[in-house]
Amino acid sequence: MKPVYRKVICCYIAFHDHHHEEIWQLVQDHADEAGIQKGNMLLHISRDPGSLTQLVNDLVWWAVEIRAQELQEAMPSDGDAT
Repeated sequence: MKPVYRKVICCYIAFHDHHHEEIWQLVQDHADEAGIQKGNMLLHISRDPGSLTQLVNDLVWWAVEIRAQELQEAMPSDGDAT
């Protein structure tokens, strides 16, 4: 593994470690909304992780994308008053 890649992976792991409760609550909330179990939700998030590190990486990316979508939806559109 290259040193730069190793640093990036460490960032994802550290982010997960710091925000794991929020990430797993997002997984639960989205699973509930879809009417599926958390394990099935994980299959949608990380199709075939080769390791725990890859699963954590996929979870972090997914959670960040979900939060970014929520923030974007909360922003006023061009026609709305600010």
